Amino acid sequence: MDIVQIVGVSLLSTRAKEIVKALNIKITRIFMTFFDAYIRVSILYSDDFSQWTWNFYPDQYDHEADDDENVTQVDETVASFMPGKVEACIDFTDRAEKFVAFRNPGLSIRLWLTHFHYIFSYPTVEDLFFVGARRTYDTKAIKETVEGFNLKNLVFRNDCSVGAAELAIRNIPFTASVFLGSSQFNDVSKFRNVFMQNLDVLVVGCDGSPLKVRLDDLLLMNSKEIDIESPIITDKVINRFLKFWIRGSNPRMKHVKFTFREGRVFDAEVILSGLNYQEIPFDHVRYFKVSTIEGGECDLELNAGCDIRRKDGTNSISGSLAKARLVYWVI
Repeated sequence: MDIVQIVGVSLLSTRAKEIVKALNIKITRIFMTFFDAYIRVSILYSDDFSQWTWNFYPDQYDHEADDDENVTQVDETVASFMPGKVEACIDFTDRAEKFVAFRNPGLSIRLWLTHFHYIFSYPTVEDLFFVGARRTYDTKAIKETVEGFNLKNLVFRNDCSVGAAELAIRNIPFTASVFLGSSQFNDVSKFRNVFMQNLDVLVVGCDGSPLKVRLDDLLLMNSKEIDIESPIITDKVINRFLKFWIRGSNPRMKHVKFTFREGRVFDAEVILSGLNYQEIPFDHVRYFKVSTIEGGECDLELNAGCDIRRKDGTNSISGSLAKARLVYWVI
């Protein structure tokens, strides 16, 4: 019996639910993805690297309109969060997917999440992924669906619009981290208010995106950890940003990383110009705690680099200049 069948059995009765819970099936992650046509709940299982997914469709969903950009998908909150059809599958890394479709047994998506959390003894929804462009979900309804499940990350990718992201961030304030990786996030002026949020982690930019970040944008950022991927951020902007940090800007910042386009050659002299820093020898290895997208921590090994101290002497910053990126860690 596979996991989809086990979950199906758990829905039959209270006794069946308790029997499945007693199996003590261990999972490692639960996350949700909002597509144009449906909402997906995914569960990861570490032992065989499998992913179990449940796709929730509204009653009015039209499969034939899936790839028709001229068709506007149904946008009814009740239909979205009280689905009519469920499609479940097991997605193995190296095997074919197995699908099974059935009518929703009268459960809202929140009740589905509650059920998963109970039978798997796992109280967290790590991430909400927003990837669609043609549909705008009611973010207040999303908040009601995930509130109380220890949500950690909001992730905006593919063609998710700036407006959809702003609505989600505004209406789901209990998230700790925001990842702005959509192709729509190239004009920073449209989402500067996101920078001022008191986040633990803010990641902006994606591979190949022509994101242009100015000094004023960096100074607005109020997150503990900042990760910027921009092919055109200049060495002079980074230099000025560090100088402002020395004078007291970005007081919550604990870590900042700038990632450039592959092959970009930066000028370390320009970046460090006018800074009073101490070089760290190459054979000197240090370790730093950094956050992961899962909401945990991992160790970063840093060779060489330099140390810079704020004028008040209370904080220091350790930096590493590498081939394709500049990384600074505030400690």
